[in-house]
Amino acid sequence: MKAFLYLACSVFFIVVAGEARAQQEIKVGLAGSEPFVIDTGNDTEGLVVDIWEGLASHGKLGFEYIHYDSVEKALAGLDTGAVDVAAGPISVTQEREEQYDFTRPFYQAGLGILSKNDEFSLWSRVKPFFSKSFFIALTVFLIILAVVGTLIWIVERRTDNEPFCNGPTKGVGNGIWLALVTMTTVGYGDLAPKTTIGRVVLGCWMVVTLISATSLLAGLAGTITQSARGGVRVKNLTQMPGSRVAVVKNSPGEDFTKQNNGRSVYVKTLKEGFEKLSAGEVDAFVFDYPQLSYHLENPIEGYAYTDLYLAEKTYQEQGYAFALRQEDTRIEMLNQNLLSIKEAGVIDDLVKEWLPSLAR
Repeated sequence: MKAFLYLACSVFFIVVAGEARAQQEIKVGLAGSEPFVIDTGNDTEGLVVDIWEGLASHGKLGFEYIHYDSVEKALAGLDTGAVDVAAGPISVTQEREEQYDFTRPFYQAGLGILSKNDEFSLWSRVKPFFSKSFFIALTVFLIILAVVGTLIWIVERRTDNEPFCNGPTKGVGNGIWLALVTMTTVGYGDLAPKTTIGRVVLGCWMVVTLISATSLLAGLAGTITQSARGGVRVKNLTQMPGSRVAVVKNSPGEDFTKQNNGRSVYVKTLKEGFEKLSAGEVDAFVFDYPQLSYHLENPIEGYAYTDLYLAEKTYQEQGYAFALRQEDTRIEMLNQNLLSIKEAGVIDDLVKEWLPSLAR
């Protein structure tokens, strides 16, 4: 009888110890920026940390943190088996969904556009007229004007049309003048083609200018408006094409910038993105809206970002979730615990604590 009891106790303690070891074997790869993950030096805190620990406490799960510099490195640790769960502000994207299994999203976030708010000055008013795109457009326009003027001279130079038969210099110059006054519909009447071909060339030019004049005037008006505003460089998506945009490589912000024809400037961290924007090295910084909003109110390392503007609209809303390797059977258990603390209002309370200005 004693032997049986001894054997039963041994089996019981082996099972309990095995369960304890299994719980301790949950290695959590932790990465991300404030306010989701905050390294205080002696400890780690933040919204993601509190949500994970609330989930683990509810499910009585043992775990161990392994810290990473970036979300991408934490996911790489998941690939190699160094960790069992990747935790942080990890967006659930289609590309990531193909590689990992995700829990239910614990927070919904979107991308934000942070831009430089230049101080108004005389230079800010005239600066758009000295941009590369403006000079390219002006050069193309002058070339087209010269081509039309040359064509008019070529077809009119053998007639008795005096303005066009006194050599190429005066002839082409008068041709350009005729094309210019025709385009602007001024029509002084001092010049006119006499040949049929000359009238065809000028007629075609009239049609082209009628079609393109609206676009030309709209572009000029946009430039004048931009110079008069003298403030935010990239206030919304319409101003992103051609702008220099800081993005973290392989992040949702990189794809978003490419889709909207921005010129990506790669940064490794959120801090580096803020620094490049503050220094004027880029026109905008695309990153997750909650982090951008948080750091405007809580500047990194004490810097005051008074010259930065965060667009009110968010783009490409995505959920944050915990990532596991595909077919990991623990995901259902994590989902149940996550749902339990969500229904108990724990997650909403934590969001209000860490992101009071964005709490829904």
